[in-house]
Amino acid sequence: MGKKNKNKKRHRKKWLRSCEHKSDRRTAQFIARQLGEVQEQLCDLVADLRTFEHYSEIENASWCLRLLQGMKTRYHNFADNGVWEEV
Repeated sequence: MGKKNKNKKRHRKKWLRSCEHKSDRRTAQFIARQLGEVQEQLCDLVADLRTFEHYSEIENASWCLRLLQGMKTRYHNFADNGVWEEV
């Protein structure tokens, strides 16, 4: 292992322990919670749309729920692991 790789690893470990990184993880937790709340509200709305039999709007809301779930998972994983996963 070369000197350059050792410095890179040392810098990465230092960054992971930094105060800024901890703040980023807390922010990611907050975002994941907020996305969960938006999902819950949208699910309630889907039930109301079903009353009026507006199926195209239900389909659009379902796509939004899927996208929100992907975002929530990504932020939740960062909050837990501390690193962004490759997309």
